[in-house]
Amino acid sequence: MPAYFLVHHGIELTLKAYLRHAGVTIRELGSKKYGHDLHACYRKAKELGLLNIFNETSNDLNAMQMLVGLNDRHGLRYIRTGMKQFPLWSIVEPLAVRLHQAVAPVVGYRSFERAYGGTRSHDTVVDDEALAAQFETIILALGGSPKS
Repeated sequence: MPAYFLVHHGIELTLKAYLRHAGVTIRELGSKKYGHDLHACYRKAKELGLLNIFNETSNDLNAMQMLVGLNDRHGLRYIRTGMKQFPLWSIVEPLAVRLHQAVAPVVGYRSFERAYGGTRSHDTVVDDEALAAQFETIILALGGSPKS
C-alpha cells in the first residue's frame, strides 16, 4: 500500500506543478478546492491544456479513478480495515511516469528514463550513477554512513 500512496502523491505533485505553471496560485492549490483531491487537480489540468502534452489512455482514467477512490478520507495514508480493490501496478506506474515525463520539461524540471510510450528528449534523462552519487553525498552530509 505504501507504493500506491507514493504514486498518488507523485501524480498529485506533478499535476500541481503543471497547474502552478499554468497560473494557478499557490494559495488556490492549497485550498479545499484542490488540496489533495487528485480528481480536481486532474480536471483543472485538463482544462488548462494538459492533454496537449499528455496522451491520456483508458487505463490512465481507470487507474486515476481507482486511486481517487482508494484515497478517500486519506485511505492510502492511514490503515483502514475492509476490502479494497487496487489498480494493477502495471497501469499505475506507467501513468505516473508518463505524466511526469510530459509535464517535467514544460515546467522546467528534469524527468527520468523509463519507456512507456511517447518520446523523450535526451536532456530529460537522468544518469542513474550520477543520481546515486548525489544521494550518497546527501546521506553523508546528514551523518549517514556510505554504502558498503
